Amino acid sequence: MSVKHNAHIVAARLGARGPAVQAAVEQELDVQAQLVARRMKQEASKFLGTLSGSVHVEMNAPTERLVAPGTDYAEAVHDGIKPGGKGLPRYFDPEARDIQRWLESRAPSSFVGPSGLFGQRRPSKGSSRYTARELELRNRYQGLAWHIRHFGTRADPFVDRTHEAMAASVVAGLKASVARALNPDGNGWSRA
Repeated sequence: MSVKHNAHIVAARLGARGPAVQAAVEQELDVQAQLVARRMKQEASKFLGTLSGSVHVEMNAPTERLVAPGTDYAEAVHDGIKPGGKGLPRYFDPEARDIQRWLESRAPSSFVGPSGLFGQRRPSKGSSRYTARELELRNRYQGLAWHIRHFGTRADPFVDRTHEAMAASVVAGLKASVARALNPDGNGWSRA
């Protein structure tokens, strides 16, 4: 009495399709990584487009893609800042320029911003209007720094929102690509 099977034939067929499966998975990973990056750019904050524009895809291995923002402050935006932390950089530090630009964009109507906001000309350096503008900006910056140091900032978990929105579609896309690679003619499995 003996049992006949075709496991060796099925294994040989699957082994022959291995490179096709890997190529299909790599191609689908590229597509899905770009879709995830697009969604992450939509979820990230948009002021000046620095954070959302820094989202990129890295290929760490043939079957691995990393989608991540490329700014230094992305983690602080995602996780928030706890009270009692370091706070903001000093006012004259070049790293503070983005925050200063953000403050200028949310200026009261009496404030004249860097490029003549609210229809007024930019004051010339050394003038009393320029000095008043700089003092007001510095005071607003120091007030914001004090507030962040004492109260922190809220978290904006844009990476988590992206993961929740895209996880199911990425898995479905990868499963479909493997199925297409294993069965390229679409007729289903046949006995040999």
